[in-house]
Amino acid sequence: MVNGRLPLGGTCVNVGCVPSKFLIRAAESIHKAAHSSFNGITVNKPQINFKQIIQQKENWLQICNNVSTLIC
Repeated sequence: MVNGRLPLGGTCVNVGCVPSKFLIRAAESIHKAAHSSFNGITVNKPQINFKQIIQQKENWLQICNNVSTLIC
């Protein structure tokens, strides 16, 4: 079996590239919010709700899988 029981989209969409890049972008956003390159700008420590980030990632993967279904 090509997908190894994963939904359509395979490894990249479901557990590889797409979810990894989503979480990397979230981390970059946190870093940018906390480390302004402009003098005179200070920001309080960003609050991270990991449960919400994971839920948003899961929602995004559902969208990706729906698009994969439409393409095939």
